[in-house]
Amino acid sequence: MNTRWDSSKVRDIHTRLLLSAIREKTSTRTELARATGLSLPTVGAIVKILIEEGYIVNEKLGEYGGGRKPMLLRFVPDARYIIGVNLGGAKTQAVLADLNGSFVSEIVSGSSTDLEKNVSGSVISLIEQLQKWGFSWERVAGIGVSVRGCFDIPNRYYFFPGEQEGHRLQDDLEDHFQVPVVLERNANAAVLSEWVGRQATGVRNLAFVNVGKGVSSGIVTDAQLCRGFLGNAGEFGHVVVENAGKICPDCGQRGCLETVVSTVGLVEAARENGVLVLDDGDVSVGFLHLVSLARSGDPKALQCFEYAVQTLGQALVSLINIMNPELVVLGGEVVWCYPELMDALTEFVLSRCWPYSRQGLRLEMAPEDKHVFLHGAVTLIRDSLFVPHNNRLAGSSNVNIGIAGRG
Repeated sequence: MNTRWDSSKVRDIHTRLLLSAIREKTSTRTELARATGLSLPTVGAIVKILIEEGYIVNEKLGEYGGGRKPMLLRFVPDARYIIGVNLGGAKTQAVLADLNGSFVSEIVSGSSTDLEKNVSGSVISLIEQLQKWGFSWERVAGIGVSVRGCFDIPNRYYFFPGEQEGHRLQDDLEDHFQVPVVLERNANAAVLSEWVGRQATGVRNLAFVNVGKGVSSGIVTDAQLCRGFLGNAGEFGHVVVENAGKICPDCGQRGCLETVVSTVGLVEAARENGVLVLDDGDVSVGFLHLVSLARSGDPKALQCFEYAVQTLGQALVSLINIMNPELVVLGGEVVWCYPELMDALTEFVLSRCWPYSRQGLRLEMAPEDKHVFLHGAVTLIRDSLFVPHNNRLAGSSNVNIGIAGRG
């Protein structure tokens, strides 16, 4: 294996390391050299570039005991912008964010029907709606896109759910907007966002499981995002749990997990068991009604959730025994609307895992965030820009985004 790196690559890593350190804590040049292990001349040269590019600014130190006052260096979150795009919901969404990941525009929406007709064209039109906020494209660090569907990463193809024809969405967006673009499965974007938010805890092995209208998972193993050969690792929702179950409209198999524990699967099962579920044509409304029935003590509604705990719990046991995580985070409409599931799931999983797989294992509910995949899309770009020195999700994006010289 060739381990030689050219000097420009080393400089870029050092630049990201310094920028990350300044973002985490306003510091002097001497403090940065001490924290990063870089020499003072290297720190000085990189700081000069970052100031010229607008990523950081000098600030005067307050009270000082004497001699020349060292200057503090402060991170500028709006030095560049990030565009986040979510193509995994009932509506497509896009938002403008700063380098801290905070949304600085309203969320613009598009039609999922348009997406099915023209994937690249509809996403370009969606993103162009953000231009009403008057930003300069020279100050856009990149576009992160969270999607449902499948990938062929080696050949740069994205496959819309249910389609056999691949799309060059990443290439089309990069050609049109002339900025770096990162595409990722929505659950992978979400687990990346979860991991980044928990870096201070030192977690390096975790899974994020989303249980909503669909079921999906993102996996981090030893601080590495698990993508698989083509980029489709983590299709947890299509693990078969009922050999004679319903046919899944996405994968074509009978009895996959998604047909049982998703909002759609739960509402359908409740109706088949004689529960009168009112939905006004909206499965989310129907699921909320099912939750209210369970909370009121309806025995058949409770049976639906008890079966969901057993089915989802057994699938989680298999996932945990395979990957041995220290943390499993559950989110999505099913968990957030009926959090009572968490205690039952935790008890079920911990009682059935292989003894060594459950040592130190925690199951937690993700904070409710209806824009979890949009935040994840923004994090795809942020993770390419920053290098936290206490940990690093190596190889987390399929694009290298430089800092110096962009804008």
